[in-house]
Amino acid sequence: MKHISVYFSIFILFANIVFSQNKSEGICGIWLTPENRSAIHIFKSGKYYFGKISWAKNPFDKNGNPKKDIHNPDPKLRNRLLKGLIIMKNVSYDKRTKKGKGKIYNPENGKTYKMNIELVDANTLEVRGYIGISLAGKTSVWKRKK
Repeated sequence: MKHISVYFSIFILFANIVFSQNKSEGICGIWLTPENRSAIHIFKSGKYYFGKISWAKNPFDKNGNPKKDIHNPDPKLRNRLLKGLIIMKNVSYDKRTKKGKGKIYNPENGKTYKMNIELVDANTLEVRGYIGISLAGKTSVWKRKK
């Protein structure tokens, strides 16, 4: 009986460790951009992470139509709806260091930037977009949607 109790305790301890690691895996989930202007759903596909617009504070244009990707440099893509648009691509994320790199698209100006991300804590993600070197970029802080 003593052995069963010890094994059960070890099992519970191990399960808690595994569960808490998965829970704090980090970047997957819904993130609110500054001033809650939009929500980005980050998900993993294969070995990379991606992020798509799942919600916007102002989803309609001045005519009441859903906003589209009108600033895209490729005229063929300007008819895409912003809702559901993948803006983070091919993000490699290291769970150990809680940092990652990839590309991020800004639909407000149609430009794609290199991106660094860092999971500051379970509910805070720093996203830095830049051209060339990271020092010449801009960081925005995203908060996990609860």
